[in-house]
Amino acid sequence: MEIRHIRKQRYRFLRQELDLSVTRGIITEEERDRLLEQYEESPGLNIVRVLVTIGAVLMGLGFMLFVAASWDAIPDPFKVVLLATMFAAALSASYCLLRKRPITSHALLYLAVLIFGAGVFLVNSAYNLDAQSNILLSFWIMPALILAWQRKEHALFMFAHVLLLIMMIIDFTEAMFFPVLPMLALIVLVNHRLGYRKAHLFATLSVALFHLLQTFAHIDLLFFHVAVVFLVIGIVLYHVPLRFRREVFRTVGLLTLGTAGFFLSFKSSWATLGFIETGTISSLLFTLPFVFYLLYLTTRRHIIALVFLGALIMRYYFDAFYETLSRALFFFVGGLFLLVFGYILERYRQKTSVKQKKEEPR
Repeated sequence: MEIRHIRKQRYRFLRQELDLSVTRGIITEEERDRLLEQYEESPGLNIVRVLVTIGAVLMGLGFMLFVAASWDAIPDPFKVVLLATMFAAALSASYCLLRKRPITSHALLYLAVLIFGAGVFLVNSAYNLDAQSNILLSFWIMPALILAWQRKEHALFMFAHVLLLIMMIIDFTEAMFFPVLPMLALIVLVNHRLGYRKAHLFATLSVALFHLLQTFAHIDLLFFHVAVVFLVIGIVLYHVPLRFRREVFRTVGLLTLGTAGFFLSFKSSWATLGFIETGTISSLLFTLPFVFYLLYLTTRRHIIALVFLGALIMRYYFDAFYETLSRALFFFVGGLFLLVFGYILERYRQKTSVKQKKEEPR
């Protein structure tokens, strides 16, 4: 059964309403408990968590700077021992404080992961291993994912996504294509254990799409073909009839198809094909039905589609009038359009919010 995380105020309100329903005899206590089992309180912003997390990051930074400054003075046999001891101490302290001081325990867990990452890079430098940065990052990602799975730690899980993105950005080669795949599989497993939260699923889908983009870039696939593939992927993600977290798939799909369609509206994207000379007519023939498609999505109350529609209008406005209008008139009209578009966007959001509230079951 999927557990939904809601804000503390909403959870308390839901519990009060269910208790009232039990008092009035509408539902039984067993039915109330079964309903409440589907929800959990979100932790929300905790000032203690913020303080100890910042403290852990600062301690990790201070440790890295101290060890880096004293690295040459430390005998080689003791370098690995020092790093391993600090990592083990932080990790052991985290587990010892897990029950009595859970927030501090999480902060020490972050510190342990930071020490491990610093140790990987320092050992590589000390022993002249000459390992590539993306290889070192992969060694850093694994304990972050393992600890995120074992401790159900959401911050470490998102941190692993960031490290994986950095690893693919630094240097994506053929040697890195296959090692990334098991990492993505491990991310999916951890995601399953953490309950597929919306932010987690969004991050995982984004990383997977970026991996595909880097793969296409590495094999020198034409930009036009890349854009078409992502347009199709976006349409599939949006229209796939999933009941599970469908709003996340729709959001990622809208962002993907909107970005791909926006780039395909440029004639330069079509000009990369050998049999097309300028791409002007081809881009227009694509853009017209794409605009109608965005209008269709807008009627289905998707604000992202409306944003991309406005971006397309502004893009053609720049192309058509930047060289012909005076700069003052050009910026005035452009600013007026953005102002009107912002007003329409706000009004659209308000109407959508009102309709959603009316459609909610009472």
